[in-house]
Amino acid sequence: MIVFQYVTDLFDGAVGRYRNTGLVKWGYYMDHFLDYIFLCSVLIAYMFLVPDNMKWIQFFILALFGAFMVNSYLSFASTNEFKIEYLKIGPTEVRLGFIIANTLWIVFGHTYLKWSLPFVLVASILGLTFTVYRTQKHIWSIDMEEEKKVTLLRNYRRIRL
Repeated sequence: MIVFQYVTDLFDGAVGRYRNTGLVKWGYYMDHFLDYIFLCSVLIAYMFLVPDNMKWIQFFILALFGAFMVNSYLSFASTNEFKIEYLKIGPTEVRLGFIIANTLWIVFGHTYLKWSLPFVLVASILGLTFTVYRTQKHIWSIDMEEEKKVTLLRNYRRIRL
């Protein structure tokens, strides 16, 4: 399913451009909405595989991964700059991580890999904290530049009057 999602995600824009339907906004919306549904379904499926005492960690990992996506969309709405890669990790690297995790899960079983979940959780918290910090700093600088322009315009109008 991970490979199928990757292939469909890879070709959806190319098919849209080839068919020239003009459904750019709808395509953007559906692409990212389905990415979120896919992410949730994969992480929920992992909940059936982890031991009961690890389900809370898995739940918080799901919430944090979703928060990365929300950060991307809110940042885009605020800056009109779309970024899906943070800390040199984008969708392709995440998919490769899922493929590696699944392979290890098949080879070694969940008993040997459950120790990694707390590390994934901590890494996700740190990564999200850093990403949100950098994003808000960038948005702050955009706001400050706009404020400078508005102040200069007000001063110019005041001087002319």
